[in-house]
Amino acid sequence: MISPLNFFSGVFQEVQKVVWPTRRTTAIHTAIVVASMIGLIAIVSAIDFLLINIIRWSIVKG
Repeated sequence: MISPLNFFSGVFQEVQKVVWPTRRTTAIHTAIVVASMIGLIAIVSAIDFLLINIIRWSIVKG
C-alpha cells in the first residue's frame, strides 16, 4: 500500500505536468457552453409549448 505522503507527492508531480488553458480559451469554451444551453432551453421550451397546446386542443375537441 502506498503511503499518503508518496501519493500526494505523485499527485503534485502530475498536476505540474498539466497544460492549463489560457484565459481566452476558457472564455471561448464558457461562451460556447452558455450559448448551447440557451439553444437547448429554447428547443425544449418550444417542444413543451407545442405539446401543451396539442393536449389542450385535443381535450377541448374531445
